[in-house]
Amino acid sequence: DETERYRILARFVARMGIRGMESYPIPMVCGHCALVCGPDPEECSRRYKTLVRGGFVVPGEGGKMLRVETFEEAQAIRRKYALRVSLAEKIRDTLSTFVLWHLSYFGLEPRTIARHMAYRRRLKQAIRKRSA
Repeated sequence: DETERYRILARFVARMGIRGMESYPIPMVCGHCALVCGPDPEECSRRYKTLVRGGFVVPGEGGKMLRVETFEEAQAIRRKYALRVSLAEKIRDTLSTFVLWHLSYFGLEPRTIARHMAYRRRLKQAIRKRSA
């Protein structure tokens, strides 16, 4: 069911190192591109048309996903059941994203940097002792 699917997605996101998503009703809402790719171009085309013509899916009351036909209906539901996120949650999410990107994509690891600095300090001390 939908609730179990959200729990599975939250566990997946947590395994990626992103914390704090367990309390949100919908951990991830995208990924539609993965639904389109198929074994051949005809199937991809059929899936794409189904996705584009299928209406809109928006979070409704309690985060439960609803399908509507028009953009106007989607806007009305989004306004009526807008997700409220506190400033603290926004800051935590921003910092988590910052850390995830820097660790996973830019290759900056604070632990490695700290070890490098400690090694250089020990190396300088050893050189000073040797030359003294």
